[in-house]
Amino acid sequence: MIHRAAPSGAAFFWPGRSGAGLKPGASFTGQNLRNPPPKAYNRIVSVKFDRARPARNEKMIRTLRLQHMGIKVRDLDRSIRFNREVLGFEFRSRHEAGTHPAAPFGSAFLYLDDYHHQLAVFSVPEDWVEAESEDTCTRGDVGLHHLAFDVAGQKEFDEAVGFLRSREDVRIVWGPLKLDESNGLWGGHEGVYFLDPDGNRIEIFHGSDLFPGSRPAWPAKGAAR
Repeated sequence: MIHRAAPSGAAFFWPGRSGAGLKPGASFTGQNLRNPPPKAYNRIVSVKFDRARPARNEKMIRTLRLQHMGIKVRDLDRSIRFNREVLGFEFRSRHEAGTHPAAPFGSAFLYLDDYHHQLAVFSVPEDWVEAESEDTCTRGDVGLHHLAFDVAGQKEFDEAVGFLRSREDVRIVWGPLKLDESNGLWGGHEGVYFLDPDGNRIEIFHGSDLFPGSRPAWPAKGAAR
């Protein structure tokens, strides 16, 4: 279902197919988005905007990828089980409530490759709410905890920290710091945490504990499990 009309000048494209009532390459704009042709709503594959994105420049953080994310859940055991049984994650470690202020109600880390984790799961009880919090990490609702992007190395990380500090619209809430056993944390990387305009916590980091050979191996199709 489509909940929001396209920006002015935007066009939605989808491949034509038998029964769709469309020719290949046909499109419709936000003006008739509320009444799209039959079956068009589930055939949309891209959006073309008439507004150019800002040009990349040397000051921007040179992020490599979205490397991991954290989520808040009500039941840590249930979430671990779900992500293992449904999405194929493997279990890296678990830390009980009270282990560290960053995860006061317990946390767990799951992985899909040689990095320490791709998914961090943080338990939050139903009766825990930090009133008026603008930070996703300290809200009592379930959902996003943080998003983490990595950069190539120390130089790029230091430049990123300097860039964040130079911007009036960025609020750094934690770090930079080393996330390792020396301070009771996990992952082995150096990170800095800040908020986007909606209070979503974002992490920029470099380095991580690696566990070569730990990538899960999928069984061959048809093989006995």
